[in-house]
Amino acid sequence: MSKQYKANRKRSRSYVYKLAAKEREESFKLYKIDNNLSSNISETNNSKNNHIDSEEKCLDNIENRENRDCIKKIRNNDSFCAKNIGGDEDNEKKMLDNNIENYIDISSDSDHRPHTVVCDSDCIKQIDNNDSFCANNSGCDEDNEKFEISERQSSDDQVLGGLKNEKIDPQMFLRNWTLKNNITHTAVTELLNWFKTKPNLDKLPYDARTLLNTPKKSNIETQSKGQFFYFGLEKMLLKIYNQHPSINKFDLNFNIDGVPLHNSTRKAFWPILCQTEDTIFVVAIFCGESKPDLEEFFLNFVHELKKLKDGLNTGTKTLQINVRSFLCDAPAKAFIKNIKGHNGFSGCDKCWAEGEHFQKRMIFENINANLRTDEEFSLKMDAKHHKGTTPLEQLPIGMVSKFPIDYMHAVCLGVMKKLINSWMKGKSHIKIVEKLAIDKKNLEIKKFWPSNFQRAPRTIFEVDRWKATEFRQFLLYIGPIVLKDVLDKERYANFMIFKYALTILLSSELNLKYNDYASKLLKIFVKNLIHKYGREFCIYNVHILIHLANDAKVFNTLNTINCFPFENYLGKLKILLRKPNQPLQQIVNRVEELEKLEKIKKCESNNIIDKNIPNNLYEKFFLYNFYRKIVFSDETYTNCNGDHALMLKNNDITLIKYILKHKETGKYFFLGQKFRNINSFFNYPEDSRKIGLYKVTNLEESLFMFNFENVLCKGILMPYKNDFAFSKLLHFQ
Repeated sequence: MSKQYKANRKRSRSYVYKLAAKEREESFKLYKIDNNLSSNISETNNSKNNHIDSEEKCLDNIENRENRDCIKKIRNNDSFCAKNIGGDEDNEKKMLDNNIENYIDISSDSDHRPHTVVCDSDCIKQIDNNDSFCANNSGCDEDNEKFEISERQSSDDQVLGGLKNEKIDPQMFLRNWTLKNNITHTAVTELLNWFKTKPNLDKLPYDARTLLNTPKKSNIETQSKGQFFYFGLEKMLLKIYNQHPSINKFDLNFNIDGVPLHNSTRKAFWPILCQTEDTIFVVAIFCGESKPDLEEFFLNFVHELKKLKDGLNTGTKTLQINVRSFLCDAPAKAFIKNIKGHNGFSGCDKCWAEGEHFQKRMIFENINANLRTDEEFSLKMDAKHHKGTTPLEQLPIGMVSKFPIDYMHAVCLGVMKKLINSWMKGKSHIKIVEKLAIDKKNLEIKKFWPSNFQRAPRTIFEVDRWKATEFRQFLLYIGPIVLKDVLDKERYANFMIFKYALTILLSSELNLKYNDYASKLLKIFVKNLIHKYGREFCIYNVHILIHLANDAKVFNTLNTINCFPFENYLGKLKILLRKPNQPLQQIVNRVEELEKLEKIKKCESNNIIDKNIPNNLYEKFFLYNFYRKIVFSDETYTNCNGDHALMLKNNDITLIKYILKHKETGKYFFLGQKFRNINSFFNYPEDSRKIGLYKVTNLEESLFMFNFENVLCKGILMPYKNDFAFSKLLHFQ
């Protein structure tokens, strides 16, 4: 052995010995602490029972502290409702017992008008002190706690999703379970081999590839810049038609975008996605370290669309095929149209405005330039705008009109993100006290957030990590509440102009009436941005706001021409990758497997029984079952914060207190409380009530009964000072 090797070995041994000694020392300390605790307990408690009493006393102290904190919250009107405190429930029951007199029986032939008051004004406490709503979510967790299922099933049924009674084939169930949960082939094969040892399941295949019908070979093409696979458009449309034979026409939205695979490689996917109604599928996919060659990439796609120009023959009828739009972000749109990018002098694909270099960026200040037309594009009249010809020009589509602006990238990830960053850390950023005030209001609203949204509000200090949906939530719902009285009047007024215009363009009903007005508002907003924040603010994303109203007019609403559904699908597509090798082959196999996914009807119920009902209320409504959560037409209703705020057809704004179902007719009804005063939340640039935002005060203590047919829509109830703001769910309309 060399001397150097011996020295290194000696140092390694000494290091190990030191670690062992340190661990022994730590163990000895813990042993001493444990002995001290044991001796203290033995001195104060002479028996095991006394020790348990001591622990219970500690727990009581903790509960008392929680109760004191809860009471403090109630006194400060910090939350909409409070955690149950001893004695309140009994008092409420006693009050109900003494005061419920005007009970109205609801029969199967009842009318659809809201019923008169069930309880007089003394029977229910004001909502700030109402135990059942639970600000601390003792009744319903803010992270969508899994409630107890009302219609109990056996454990086997719960495991199999209620499939036992449906007599579903085990092989079909396993196939669907594997695909829905993205289980690896190795794990499925291991499970199948174990199943083969069971007498009732010995007919299952041995291998996951047999179970999932994984294709044995994929015809992957090699192109000049990578690999390519074409799934086909006609094949998928025929499959959708076979599932829905009543279809007579397909309106198709396409999306093309680059998806990086890993941080450690330059490889990326470039899929062509198609959307028809609520269905999204892959038409083709390219994988390479650079962008695909346009001619090779679009060859099969253009050929098939030209073939479908005269319709899709199903054997029984011919379906009309309409290419509705191509939805892409600015870089992808410039790539597939083969035009100058958004940082070019002639980068705007909607008008002839020319950019100007200013402070290391390209700005577009001209908001009155002539609009581009489809004919001008085909003739290439603006030579500065074009880089070459794209294969998409062979299709009978407008190369300007069929490429609308995607508001997800332009508005949410573009302008809204830029505005918030300017308030947080820009030249004219707000004070730290004002930032904290915004953040506090933002997190208070989180307690009332409905389940319709994928993400609950996050702290404003994590804005760099926000997703597009969070910026949309801030613009349409949260921003007007949390920024009021914090931003200076000029900046707040300009933000409200932006919010007002986008609300109009996202609602088909409002867009039909006020599209021209929204267009004027957006031009005013852009001018004010330049004046208030400087010329450098008028980049491409800000400039194209002036063209949003025209796209909304052509497509009826911005709500149907955005990349939100495509981004969700791309995220799911990326999850299908299981290893870095052969990514395209993996995706092709997974997509082919998913095409065989079959819909299975589940037997489980989403309705949740409410057990916290006063006995006397049960007696008065003995013909009804009580629920605290129901799912009706894919909409969730609860009597807890979040999914409990409704607007009725007579414009009353109500909160659900109890949910009832008639035992004989099966009809659902609500017991609710309504707000006495409903006013506008702001009056600039117009009355906020026109776009579904209200200030509500004075919640009535009495209850009244109404049914589903009285409900106009759900909404969001947001705390504002000592009152509340109510907003309709705008972008779902």
